[in-house]
Amino acid sequence: MSREKIKLDSGITLKEFKKHDWLKTDLMSYCRDHQLSASGSKEELEQRIINHLTVGERKVRRRSMNTKTRVTRPKRARQKLEKPSLKTVITPDFRGSQVNRQFFRSILGPQFRFTTRLTRWMRANVGKTFGDAIQEYQREQEDRQKGVYRPQAGPQARYNQFIRDYREAHPEATFKEAIAAWHRHKQSQQVA
Repeated sequence: MSREKIKLDSGITLKEFKKHDWLKTDLMSYCRDHQLSASGSKEELEQRIINHLTVGERKVRRRSMNTKTRVTRPKRARQKLEKPSLKTVITPDFRGSQVNRQFFRSILGPQFRFTTRLTRWMRANVGKTFGDAIQEYQREQEDRQKGVYRPQAGPQARYNQFIRDYREAHPEATFKEAIAAWHRHKQSQQVA
């Protein structure tokens, strides 16, 4: 079954757009071509294009015609350049920087990564410490081993989550069969 790649261009209809799972690079290119903001997550780009196809809506900061005048954004407050420790306080502008990642790996091992659950926990627990975050990460790992917690892919990874769930429910299925099931699932969503 050969599938022809559909191009995301100005002639596309809303119905046709919703039928496909586009690559983020395609979405960004469409936004740039139509003077829409090309920044944000895949989900935000899809919503921006849907708004554009529905009502021709454009949410874009216009650039000044005068090249000497630039619109500037306020700079984020940078985290202090202190060496991280167990007592380092989680701030609202926390980033999983290389320095922070190295600190966590020095304690938890080279397999450490900032998981979605840990990142959400840190955003919800501003004011707590890196020591608290390490304990939360360890709880997450224990929950995974017990089978109590199974990470869910975010909305931008619908395809990956579907394939994972399908292969788990149908262990005898091939990868090609899982992909075919994904296409049937997408078609059924468009009809509804």
